[in-house]
Amino acid sequence: MTFKLEKWFWDTIHTVESRARERSLLTPRDVIAAMMSRGYIISEKQAWATLTKWSGKGWYDYGVTLDLGWKVDDRPFPRVPQNPPWHARPGRLLAPEDA
Repeated sequence: MTFKLEKWFWDTIHTVESRARERSLLTPRDVIAAMMSRGYIISEKQAWATLTKWSGKGWYDYGVTLDLGWKVDDRPFPRVPQNPPWHARPGRLLAPEDA
């Protein structure tokens, strides 16, 4: 998933407090369905992988079902790092000894 799409996904998902106040807010499952219907992603697995990544970082939580969760707080989406790790720099081969 591209950074721009991931940021849009993050901005569309709500916290548990905001969802409790207004039941008409979209769930992550609704957002994923919209992403699929608009052709933003090819498979739901792309969004699930992003939710799993956010959950591992402590930004996203869910009870039983991954795509019915919520953001832990209203933090803004993290910016792209100024100096990406060596393996994320364009034109670099995967060479651990260069790290």
